[in-house]
Amino acid sequence: MILLLETGQLEPEGVTAAVAATFKHRNTHPIPERLIDPPASWKKPYAVLAASCHIDVDIDAAVDCIRDYYRRVVTVIAATRSDAESR
Repeated sequence: MILLLETGQLEPEGVTAAVAATFKHRNTHPIPERLIDPPASWKKPYAVLAASCHIDVDIDAAVDCIRDYYRRVVTVIAATRSDAESR
């Protein structure tokens, strides 16, 4: 995900639509409001993979970036649902 975000080519509208459609189609649980922390065991493997991709090896920084993006997506979905429900 961080590689996709760093390209700057992820279109928020498309991601928002995909997340909403996936959760609507599966209908197993609501869209999580926030992402959980990755397991501590991911720290070293992430650093190795990140280094091989020439990106920041700090998993905490990557998670913060992904959470920020996800928060914006979830906010748009919630606003869209509120607008639809008020009609």
